[in-house]
Amino acid sequence: MDKVKLEVKNISKSFSKAEDEKPLLVIEDLNFKVYDGEFLCIVGPSGCGKTTILRIIAGLQKADSGEILLDGEKTESPSTKKSMVFQEFALFPWRTVQKNVEFGLEYKGMPKEEREKMSKKYISMVGLEGYENSYPHQLSGGMKQRVAIARALANDPEFLLMDEPFGALDAQTRNILQEELLKIWTETKKTVIFITHNVDEAVYLGNRVLVLTKRPAKIKKEFKVALSRRRKRTNIEFVMLRKEILDELMEEISILSPQST
Repeated sequence: MDKVKLEVKNISKSFSKAEDEKPLLVIEDLNFKVYDGEFLCIVGPSGCGKTTILRIIAGLQKADSGEILLDGEKTESPSTKKSMVFQEFALFPWRTVQKNVEFGLEYKGMPKEEREKMSKKYISMVGLEGYENSYPHQLSGGMKQRVAIARALANDPEFLLMDEPFGALDAQTRNILQEELLKIWTETKKTVIFITHNVDEAVYLGNRVLVLTKRPAKIKKEFKVALSRRRKRTNIEFVMLRKEILDELMEEISILSPQST
């Protein structure tokens, strides 16, 4: 049996809107496991709590109840074992590509020569050789996201937490970066949790796809993606699985629609 790398156990989370209003329940008794080296994709309706789930796993927010177990041990705070890539590029505009990638290594006190060697390795891995001294405003959206991925990888995390990292990109750039990400995942053997609104993207990237319910989020259904790598989006098995997942998701979206009575 595959080794369980991370376990989400009975997680619930509410947010208070105003003092005189009832707290908004966003996540309710959420449970799932992530296996070592797995590429897990999570899809769900807008506003159902996907980002909140990822932030709780990352240790950036606290759950109201439940626990996150990493390698069998409870984890509540950010750690070097977990790196997060946001939809917004979140780069420091005053730092070059190389200096952005080196940021976490500087924070850890890594010597300059070792930092430079590490940053160049991951800059090369994401295909940005020659841009080491460029600033974020000189880069395209896709290039900025490559920098963000390189920065996350440079910290050598065991877990890569990705919150719709390609959501703001055009379709062509998105497809290219999906290919690049799969190459990096294959090479580094990192465990990945990838949040997306795009079912096609989830089927293309994932070993498994979890479909969330409308808010408060729970696991509605799990899909194992038993397709070989180098997947073709026009393949009949790919199309059928995409439709099956989309149908589950659309049921939740239709529940949210004011026209559904």
